[in-house]
Amino acid sequence: MVILGFEIHPELWRYIKFSLAGLAGVPVNLTTLFLLTEYVHLYYALSAVAGFLVAGLVIFAIQTKWTFNDVRRKDRLVGVSLSKFYAIRLLGELIYMGLLILLTEKLGLWYMLSAVVAICLAFPVRYTLDNWWIWGRKFWQHIKVKREAAIEQ
Repeated sequence: MVILGFEIHPELWRYIKFSLAGLAGVPVNLTTLFLLTEYVHLYYALSAVAGFLVAGLVIFAIQTKWTFNDVRRKDRLVGVSLSKFYAIRLLGELIYMGLLILLTEKLGLWYMLSAVVAICLAFPVRYTLDNWWIWGRKFWQHIKVKREAAIEQ
């Protein structure tokens, strides 16, 4: 991939696309969190779960059609990939929720600021697991093969 005259490694480009898709879900997540907490008066942790579910659909659609379209298994039913996606997101959500509650309840941060920090910290786990389990990419093996090829040159 060449962007602005610079050659970008395909895995770096995939990581950038993954990040942008995740960024597209952040306003959906935070808007849902804010509206349900402030206007529906749900406890912020419950609102965060709703934000996670709604944003997940947006992110999954972008990941399926853009980020991993070239490597996803076309024979796999969307429901299978979506189930795996939410299973991975659940692990990331546990990290996110733990951080959200810790930062809000123990450190006294505003719940919206805690949410942004928690999203950022849970991101690397989600990327690694999405790449490997949902889309069938042997991510670490790919990196090892590329590193070995570079060493041989």
